[in-house]
Amino acid sequence: TISPEARVSLAAQSGAEPLLTLQRIASALQTLGVTYVLETSAAEAIALLEGKADFLRRYRQVKSPASKQTAQRLPLLTSHCPGWTCYAEKVVDPVVLPHLSPMRPPQQIQGRLVKTLMLEQHNRRRFHRWWRSRSPLFAAECGWWLRSVV
Repeated sequence: TISPEARVSLAAQSGAEPLLTLQRIASALQTLGVTYVLETSAAEAIALLEGKADFLRRYRQVKSPASKQTAQRLPLLTSHCPGWTCYAEKVVDPVVLPHLSPMRPPQQIQGRLVKTLMLEQHNRRRFHRWWRSRSPLFAAECGWWLRSVV
């Protein structure tokens, strides 16, 4: 799975169009035996819909006079990056934590889609073992992960 940000970055580096870059990456990986090369655009759309639903739920709770005491707070802080959320939970003031959205990042949604929707045609163990994702990282501290994978 390749994120649109990684695809566009590679396209800018090579001086080609993003779609052509994705096609080149897919054909190169397929020569190495990769069955599918996916992009996280659909997972990002699902994440945005989840974020919208969470905001609307909180907004309606705040506006409802009956649920003033149990209403979650606004503004709603979100991020597509799990690294940012982890950073915020460790570093920011605890007063901010109720404002963080429990929204899942697109990478996690994509993994769930791959491991559930595509398993009917493939062996579960093989698919779970070999699915990889490439997306931009928020914190420099996450660079160790990228170096260990590449």
